[in-house]
Amino acid sequence: MGIAFSSVPRLLRQRTPPQLPDDVVVDILSRIRVKTLCRFRCVSKGWYTLISDNIVSVYKARAEPLLVVGSRRDTSLRLIDMGGNVVKVIKNVGYVWKLICTSRDNLVCVIGISCDVKVVDLANGEVLQTCKKTGLLGFGCTIPFSVYKIVYINPYLCEILTVGDDVEWRPMQLPQNSNISYARSPVVVNGVLHLLLRSQLDGNGVLCFNLASEEWMKAIKGPPNVDLQKGDLSLSELNGSLCMVQPEDESWVTNIWLLTNSNKSTWVKVFEIPLNSRGYYRVKPLRILPDGRLVFYNTHEKTDLSSVQIYDPHNWDFIDAPNALAGVHDTNFSPCS
Repeated sequence: MGIAFSSVPRLLRQRTPPQLPDDVVVDILSRIRVKTLCRFRCVSKGWYTLISDNIVSVYKARAEPLLVVGSRRDTSLRLIDMGGNVVKVIKNVGYVWKLICTSRDNLVCVIGISCDVKVVDLANGEVLQTCKKTGLLGFGCTIPFSVYKIVYINPYLCEILTVGDDVEWRPMQLPQNSNISYARSPVVVNGVLHLLLRSQLDGNGVLCFNLASEEWMKAIKGPPNVDLQKGDLSLSELNGSLCMVQPEDESWVTNIWLLTNSNKSTWVKVFEIPLNSRGYYRVKPLRILPDGRLVFYNTHEKTDLSSVQIYDPHNWDFIDAPNALAGVHDTNFSPCS
C-alpha cells in the first residue's frame, strides 16, 4: 500500500535542514577536539564565520583555559589554547604594551605603546571604545548588570569612563588619603577594583573601589607576615578571586596568596613555587587547572623573553608550555575563560 504524501512528516519534506539553536551548536562544538574544530573552519565561508564568531563561547564551555596574547611587535591579538593552537586572530588592534582582560563577557582592554586604550570584543573583534590615557588604568564590569568601565588613577586625580557611553571622562571620588603611592596597576575582581599600595594605610594594603556605586569600600589588609614595602608584590585575578604574588628572594620561592574573605582580610597561601624571582621582572599567574596545577608566565629581565609554564605543586615540577606559547619577545598573556 502506498503512503500518502501528506502523511510524510513535514520535516522530512523540507529541502533545507532545520536550524539548531545557537546554544545547541555551541554545546556540540565544545565536544570536538581543538585541531578538528580548526579544520572545520576551512569547509566553507559559512562554517568559518560560525566557528570563528562562537569560538570564545565554545572554549568558555570547556574546562581548558583560553589565553589572549598580544605583543609590542605585532598589531594583532591571538587566542591560543593550552595545546598551543591558535584558534582565532583579531587583526589591526595595534601594538600591545599591556593587556587587561576580564572573562565575564570576553572583553579585553588593550593599552598600546603610544598610550592608546582600546576595549575589544573577543567574540567578533569589534573595538567598543577608544581613548588616550597615561597612568594607572583599571578595567572591569559592574555586578550584576555587567556595565564595563575604565578607571584612571593617580595620587591626585581619579577619573572613570563608561564603555559605550558618549560622555567624556568623569571625575570620581578620591581615596580618603590621596597622598599615597601605588605599587602596580589595579585589578578588577567581581565588580571591585583593587589597588595595591606601596606602604600600608592605617594597617591596610589594598584599596577597594566598587565599580557599580563608584565609591571606595573598606580596605583590605595584606597576607599575614607579608611586608608590603618589601619585594616586588603584585595583584592579579586567579580563577575569579583576587590573588597576590609575593617573591621571596632570600628563599628563592614565589608565593601565591588567594583572598578568601575580603571582609576579614583572610588570605590563604595556595602555591609556594620554587622559582628564583631574581632576573624576572614580571611573574603572573594565569589559571589554576582542574587537577590543581598552576599556569603562569614570567618575563626575563635581560632577554625580555616571555615563557609560559605549568607548575605541579604535588611534585614541585615545571612543564614547559607548547612552543606556540613560549619564547616570545615583548608578549603579554592574559586568561579570557
